[in-house]
Amino acid sequence: MNNNILLIDDNTSILETLSLWLRTRLQDWDILTARNGNEGAEIMSSVPVSLVVTDLQMPGMDGYGVIEFRNGNYPLVPLIVMTGNLTPDVREQLRGLHVSACVEKPFDFETLFLHVVGALGVDPEADAVLAHAASIVRGSNGLRDGSQLASGSS
Repeated sequence: MNNNILLIDDNTSILETLSLWLRTRLQDWDILTARNGNEGAEIMSSVPVSLVVTDLQMPGMDGYGVIEFRNGNYPLVPLIVMTGNLTPDVREQLRGLHVSACVEKPFDFETLFLHVVGALGVDPEADAVLAHAASIVRGSNGLRDGSQLASGSS
C-alpha cells in the first residue's frame, strides 16, 4: 500500500494551507500537490496515490477532466471534490462519476479531514497515537525502535 494523497487546486493559498494542515494530521502520509489537472494526471501516472482531492474549476484540465482521467486509468482510487460552486446541477453531474465526497468551499478543515480519512479507511485516532509514539521514540535517549520502548528497557 502506498501512502500518497494528491491535492489538486489552482488556488496556491488553498493548496499550501491544506497540504500543510494534512501533513500535521496524517504524519505517515505524503501529501503531493498539483496546481492543475494536467499536473495531477502526470503525478497519478508516475506515482501511486491512495486518494485524490481536487478542485472542480481550474484552467486547463479541470476537475471533471481529473475525474475522467482517474475513472479511465485508476478507477479504484477514491476521489474527493472541492468546489466553490456546489449547485444542484453540479451535484447531479457528480452523482454518476464515482466521487467519494464533495465539499463546498469555503470548507471546514475538520469536515474535509473526516472525508479524507473515511475515503482512505484509516482511523484518525490510531494515526495520531502512532505519530505521537514515533515522536517519543525519536526523542528518547537513544531509543531506536518501538520494541525497546515496549519491552521497557532503556
